[in-house]
Amino acid sequence: MSHLMRRDLVTVIVPVYNVEKYLDVCVQSIVNQTYRNLEILLIDDGSPDNCPQMCEEWAERDSRIRVIHQENQGLGMARNTGIEHATGEYICYFDSDDFVDVRTIEIACNALVQNHADYALFGYAHVFPDGHMSDFNKEVQKNVFAGTEITDELLPWLIQRAYRKEPKCPFAFSAWSGLLRRKILEEGRLRFQSERQIISEDTLYLLELYSRLQRVVLIPKALYFYRINPASLTKTYRKERQNRNNSFLTMARDLMEKLRYSREIEIRLEMLYHGFTIAAMKHIVSMPVPYHKKRQLLSFFFEDSVIIETISKDVISRCGMERALFLICFKYKLELLCFIFLWFRENVRKLVKKD
Repeated sequence: MSHLMRRDLVTVIVPVYNVEKYLDVCVQSIVNQTYRNLEILLIDDGSPDNCPQMCEEWAERDSRIRVIHQENQGLGMARNTGIEHATGEYICYFDSDDFVDVRTIEIACNALVQNHADYALFGYAHVFPDGHMSDFNKEVQKNVFAGTEITDELLPWLIQRAYRKEPKCPFAFSAWSGLLRRKILEEGRLRFQSERQIISEDTLYLLELYSRLQRVVLIPKALYFYRINPASLTKTYRKERQNRNNSFLTMARDLMEKLRYSREIEIRLEMLYHGFTIAAMKHIVSMPVPYHKKRQLLSFFFEDSVIIETISKDVISRCGMERALFLICFKYKLELLCFIFLWFRENVRKLVKKD
């Protein structure tokens, strides 16, 4: 029998919360996988809608499905619950408002075995509210990274594109974007942080994960379909959001020091942090409140010493022209110019969507 015909057990972890509109499509795309030897863990994270019952109905229909109900703890903690119950040789995380190609696990398993890899990273496409999907950039000059290439070349590219010199990365720096050998998790006791304390709990998990990988294979195909949900946590402004942004950066830097990562990776993380910060500011600009209220809310950002400290020459030198100009205006507290920039970008984006 060919090594490509192996059928090791794959654990699919699906945190479920308030997604009754999308849950059936997600689970159907998993149970229809061409790779059949699956353990499907639906983690009901105290969902207030019909999801708990829908999960149980799916378990009755497919013996590969197990449902675990818990009090609401958030996405990261739900994934951790799944990890604790997983028994497969491989593991992946799919979000319950997204869906996957029916060949996703088959292709990823084959790529892992064929390339003797620890992690298979697959491409994705955005699914917009009107149903249309983004194009996938399939140009990849290199699809296998080993040893120090993983942290020196692949990891920086995944974290944040250096706009002036790099091609756009067609892979997501997210937990849902790959298939992993479970022994990597168990050997390192890797777990997720709570997104209630930090922005992007995926990033901290992945920073540590990539330090433990010996070989990674890239699959330049859109096998995962990520829904753009305007009501999601990352699209909504909350007052504590910037505190979580700052906590993220502090924890990421502490982890980087522990893992002895390069300054290049820290720069990329600071660029990512700026993206999170600007996104929070854009949400304020788009709020249905008077102008003076928006300026009042935004003024808090200009007094944040963490943001100011991260606006350095080596960061700005890697930014595109618009981002660089914005950061310079921000650093020198040119609040009105920053507001105009944010307003313009947000409203042009809305006009483009209408067209």
